[in-house]
Amino acid sequence: MFPSDAAAPRSRWRRVAVTGATGFVGGHLIDRLREGGVEVLCVCRPTSNRERLERRGFACRVVPPEDDEAWKEMVREVDVIFHLAAATSARTAQDYYRANTELTRRIARAALACPSPPLFVYCSSIAAAGPVPRGQLRTPGTPVAPVSHYGRSKRGGELVLAEVAGDVPVTVVRPGIVFGPGNRELYPVFASLARTRIHIVPGFRPPPLSLIHIDDLVELLWRVAERGARLPPSPSPAASNGPVPRVGGHVPANDQGVYLAGAPEQLDYRQLGSAVAQALGLRYFLTLHVPQPLPFVVAAAVEAWSRWSSQDAPFQIDKIREAAAPSWACHDPRLAKDLHFTFGRSLQEGLEETARWYREHQWL
Repeated sequence: MFPSDAAAPRSRWRRVAVTGATGFVGGHLIDRLREGGVEVLCVCRPTSNRERLERRGFACRVVPPEDDEAWKEMVREVDVIFHLAAATSARTAQDYYRANTELTRRIARAALACPSPPLFVYCSSIAAAGPVPRGQLRTPGTPVAPVSHYGRSKRGGELVLAEVAGDVPVTVVRPGIVFGPGNRELYPVFASLARTRIHIVPGFRPPPLSLIHIDDLVELLWRVAERGARLPPSPSPAASNGPVPRVGGHVPANDQGVYLAGAPEQLDYRQLGSAVAQALGLRYFLTLHVPQPLPFVVAAAVEAWSRWSSQDAPFQIDKIREAAAPSWACHDPRLAKDLHFTFGRSLQEGLEETARWYREHQWL
């Protein structure tokens, strides 16, 4: 359910656009927006499967990623844009930047050209900020240093929006690993333990992770749109068609308008396996640590096969770089202080709910 004060946006938000509405986060967000009495416009690629959305009565707008005029037309019709569309895996580095940085640039330019720009809520990633030293937490104002093409491409999207801030109201949310019923990203951990009772851990000192349940992320996106801080105006003129911004470009020193989204508990990958095993009701399972170089070798072989077969690689060097980082733990005290946000469940409760969903839907 929405927070009790969620009725206010009903009178302020005439229509809301959601990119990535066919995805995991987008699918949950549009349901919550509809529950809150908001008219939703689902913005889809020509290749997206819109059948389920249309069958449920959602309005869909097909916008080719490179059609600038179509983006301009769309932004003129809405009061808020939730930009969730992204590539979390890609065949090449260029594909990451095309999907995560350049698409964000096109939508930002369309919003900038609008006489009354809509609020722009960008769902980024903790990967855009990068890891922190072991034993530390990323907090507001911690310097950014992404280590993967995925992280740098999402950071590029943030910097594109920082360039138009002031002219376009912008808020950025950086979630950790999102999980919950229907999620496919964390599903392999559940499936591996359920089928083999083996949990494979890259390296012997896995980094602490920040995770967030889908319901918590959706409520947080709602709250930052409703009352979150906005990025301050850029010190340089808004760019319309320049190169991809530098990773270390303009950002407010205290991360004004940028929120970190991770549960209060942090688990490393070994502890995550134990928590998932508990959620599955397994009394016995084996944790197998793999020496750090081996995942890189396997990922390189998989990527070579991907290039040869023209298929997406399920296991990539880019992801191993993230897995080898010292710490992904984060904490943002402004969620409670400024947004009056509290997490709805513990990580263990969320993992148990997810395990039940997988079983009920015969994924396990």
